[in-house]
Amino acid sequence: MSVEPQSLGSTVGQGRRVVTALDDTDGEERVVIADISADDVWLSMPTTASAALVDWR
Repeated sequence: MSVEPQSLGSTVGQGRRVVTALDDTDGEERVVIADISADDVWLSMPTTASAALVDWR
């Protein structure tokens, strides 16, 4: 797995499939956001560090 950030540039929105899931890793619930149309394009953060959807309405 690469941890170096890379720009997707002009490929954003062109056939991309982004999904979100909740995962339990080592007893900590995490939000995972991944572009399943590309390899190694994802991010993960603890749910305690993420914003609630209600806060974004």
